[in-house]
Amino acid sequence: GRCLGDGSCECLPGFSGADCNTGDGGGDPCVKDMYAEGCSAECSIAGTCSRNGRCLGDGSCECLPGFSGADCNTGDGGG
Repeated sequence: GRCLGDGSCECLPGFSGADCNTGDGGGDPCVKDMYAEGCSAECSIAGTCSRNGRCLGDGSCECLPGFSGADCNTGDGGG
């Protein structure tokens, strides 16, 4: 998701909740922060993706524009 001016989050499709960390991301439903077949891969937006991306179905990160790296911690945030 992305942060809005009031501090809330606008979630990407397939995600919900105050921090956009609830949902299946369009894949198999798993408990929060668990992904991949059999819900065996752990990924969190805050920890794994540095709050600069979202977790994909295999437990890896898809970085927001302006960020890169396995954990989305490289970049200028588009600014």
